[in-house]
Amino acid sequence: MKQHLKRNWFWYGLILTLSAVSLYFYLKKEVEVKEIEKKLDTERIEWRDAIAQARFQVASEHLHYVGKTFSWAVRGSILRKNLDEASQIIEEMVKEPRIKVVDYIEENGRIKLSSDKKREGQRYREYYPKNITEREYVFVDQQGQSWIISAPVMSLSKRVGTIVFSYDYKAHPIEGPSQEENDSISINR
Repeated sequence: MKQHLKRNWFWYGLILTLSAVSLYFYLKKEVEVKEIEKKLDTERIEWRDAIAQARFQVASEHLHYVGKTFSWAVRGSILRKNLDEASQIIEEMVKEPRIKVVDYIEENGRIKLSSDKKREGQRYREYYPKNITEREYVFVDQQGQSWIISAPVMSLSKRVGTIVFSYDYKAHPIEGPSQEENDSISINR
């Protein structure tokens, strides 16, 4: 065996050196791949956050417009003192997906009309922040997964009340299509 090693030391050394060099380059590339994957994960998280923020902004703007339109719809009925019609409008609004409760708060701080009849006649402060009836514009306030939208109901010269509704905003994770969805997508050529 010793003679075999003496005669072939060069080849064994070459094989050992080539193996060490190959292992070095493999490990170096493995580290580079891990760094790139980490960078891609960071960028993916940043993109998801940016998309979620954009979705939040768009939803907030849309809820602002819905609140303004809804307050005008209820305003007409309230000014004509047609509470049945205003109640019907509220009942229709709460049938929309993600709208949980709708309240009309009078200037005295009592809930006059509500989609939840148990609330009618109660003070609004049991359910909403103190300053919700003081705002002079439509306001969208995020509280976890729920948003509270408040809109003043105005007559020609003064405020007659506030419409408040709760919207259940479920932010779904921003993902690309799953592998099953990718497999089911066909391209017509």
